[in-house]
Amino acid sequence: METPFEELLDSFHQPLRPTLIVTDAFLFWAIGVGNRRNIPVASFFPMSSTVFSVFYHLDLLAQHGHFPVDLSEKGNEIVDYIPGVSPLRLLDLPSFIFSSNQYTLHRTLDLISWIPKARTFMAMDTDKHVVSKRKNVEKATDSPIVVAVRWSLDR
Repeated sequence: METPFEELLDSFHQPLRPTLIVTDAFLFWAIGVGNRRNIPVASFFPMSSTVFSVFYHLDLLAQHGHFPVDLSEKGNEIVDYIPGVSPLRLLDLPSFIFSSNQYTLHRTLDLISWIPKARTFMAMDTDKHVVSKRKNVEKATDSPIVVAVRWSLDR
């Protein structure tokens, strides 16, 4: 999809040249396209900010012996160390973290590594306690649904 997108961008002439790319975070290649062309990119994560925080801090699950894990043995253990996320059971985390098919997990981790390269990050604001823990949070609209975060997540 990257090559046809670049060809589309090449077809625009002034004054119709794009000044912003808004992309689904799973299409992280669009961030590279925008950066190469000096076009700001806003990356939208299509899940809640809690889910984003869990993936962003997956290393903390590993440090606490919760990844990888056998959920039949440890599923009821409490995870209370992910920044901005209320305590929850391992069983309450997104199921594809623990799935034997790791494709979705690896794709998500790939996109997490690209997020800091985007000018702006947007996530569903269903979990205001997660977003409020972040620096430089700006409401994208008056709607409670989407927030824009000028990238500066702390590890």
